[in-house]
Amino acid sequence: MKSTKFANISLMIFYFRHSYILIFTALVVACSGNGGGTTNDACVGFECEIQNLMTVEKIYNDVINKEMLSLLDDIYASDVISNNPDIPSGIEGFRGYYTNLLAENPLMTATTKHVVGDGEYVAIHWHYSATPENEKSGFAKVDLLRLDEGLIVEYWDASMETFPETVSGNSVFSDLYDYGDTQENRSLDVEEENKEIVTDFYMRTFNDMDLDLFDSLVDMNYLQHNQFFPNGTELLRDAIEVGRLGSVNVFLSLAEGDLVWTFRRSSNGNLSVVDLWRFDNNINRIVEHWDVL
Repeated sequence: MKSTKFANISLMIFYFRHSYILIFTALVVACSGNGGGTTNDACVGFECEIQNLMTVEKIYNDVINKEMLSLLDDIYASDVISNNPDIPSGIEGFRGYYTNLLAENPLMTATTKHVVGDGEYVAIHWHYSATPENEKSGFAKVDLLRLDEGLIVEYWDASMETFPETVSGNSVFSDLYDYGDTQENRSLDVEEENKEIVTDFYMRTFNDMDLDLFDSLVDMNYLQHNQFFPNGTELLRDAIEVGRLGSVNVFLSLAEGDLVWTFRRSSNGNLSVVDLWRFDNNINRIVEHWDVL
């Protein structure tokens, strides 16, 4: 059996954060006498989001790491839509996909690195490697999943091979930002604001080359996990200024804590680029970035 030693850290952090917010929100509602709200009517409340996470985590901890293919019927809807052209839609398409994945990669382990549960969507940033303790090995992947009534009804993904060395020296997964004496955002309202700020930033800086906006929102000590860029803003700013990075069309943004996830898709409907941005609300700046492309 494959090791699951590394698989649960991000999901444990997600549950802890949601439990904290859930207790705080319950107290606010009790004091105000008003009912709580949600940003997505298809999944109402934290309980729904956490249940969706518990369903999705079975893919990595059980289906992949423990080879429990029998659980697929409890995870995917029978008519699940696949936006990956290499995976046929329907539960049998995914059964074939995971059967082949396990047969072709008997020593590989799935390790979740970052997770988001936002309304009906769950996204997982994960590492697939035979040496999971080495973050510069194997593959970096993002799965985007839409759930309805506790089952996955739509699937997108993105994957890239990791390099043994990166320009910044950082792995494509590590969390390096230090809040010092402050702490990350724990407000749902602020999550929604961060989502709007970061998505607008991404579109305007890359499409309109709005360098004033770039300078106002990106911290000078920006931590970079893209394999081709160094830490700091200089090289990234230069690339945007000359239009080297191309235009951007974000079809979905999600937020969790201090992270905003932006998703771009290709002409075939599957994901082309996924970016994760850490936004520090104490200084109102983007301080760290990851991507899968």
